[in-house]
Amino acid sequence: MSTLKRRDFMKTVGLGAVALGSLRCGSSEGQEEAVEGRPNVVFILADDMGWGDVKTNNPDSLIPTPNIDRLAEEGVVFSDAHSSSALCTPTRYGILTGRFYWRTHKKHSLVMPYDPPVIPPERLTWSRIMQEKGYTTAFIGKWHLGLWYPRKELEGFRRQYTMTEEEIDFEKPVVGGPCDLGFDYFFGTAGCSTSDAPYCFIRNDRFVGIPSIPTPDDMNAMPGVYPGLMVPDWDQEQVDATFVQESVDFIGTQVKENPDDPFFLYLALSAPHVPWVNPDFPRGASREGPRGDLCALVDWCVGEVRKALEAN
Repeated sequence: MSTLKRRDFMKTVGLGAVALGSLRCGSSEGQEEAVEGRPNVVFILADDMGWGDVKTNNPDSLIPTPNIDRLAEEGVVFSDAHSSSALCTPTRYGILTGRFYWRTHKKHSLVMPYDPPVIPPERLTWSRIMQEKGYTTAFIGKWHLGLWYPRKELEGFRRQYTMTEEEIDFEKPVVGGPCDLGFDYFFGTAGCSTSDAPYCFIRNDRFVGIPSIPTPDDMNAMPGVYPGLMVPDWDQEQVDATFVQESVDFIGTQVKENPDDPFFLYLALSAPHVPWVNPDFPRGASREGPRGDLCALVDWCVGEVRKALEAN
């Protein structure tokens, strides 16, 4: 039996997945043309959404999911799938690297607010494979795999980075995030978007605004929320809607400016992770309360991305 190195295996699987996504049924000639054309790839990850929340999997679900149901009806459903973990960071680590999280220095612990990266800069990632194949790559959404935070110029300190919120210089670039691991563009949050400090967006390696005020008491009282600094205009209810708008803009810009180049968009939503705070429009959409409404919000997000693809 020959030995297949892990890097070669990941490339083979990656190419196979891209080819699968591009096949046209009925004609081998059409299949060859589609594979040659390299399809655009969009990967959407919901946070803490169960298989039974989706109507196509569970007709008794109390949550309307027409957009996800349409994808299932028109595409392929993988009904025997397994996550590497039931938690945020280990799942995301496995998706990007193809490795079990216990191989990292963290072993089993989540990345907590202001923790350093768990993916070293030399690690092979899915995004790097896509870059090597000529894709423009974008990560939009919740990162939660750690960052190096720049330290303020404090007398007596020689270390460049810090895990202490009060010592961070939010005007300097962060290191070790998506743009250092194979993504050409990043817009998102450092950790759990609605429950981890700092409560602000990051574009590429720069904070969008300066987290300068403490989270208010009513926000700190929400389940799962870690108190910390936030930007003055932070709105937990609009986080996923903002991610979707960024995704729609990215798709439109890519098609307009680089019509012949394929893109890979990884959209990591915050919903339906706690705290269960919704924008106005999905409230009451389900019969399963605030969390069910957030699952309906996930379905809306899928629909908006699909509209952008169809429009372009």
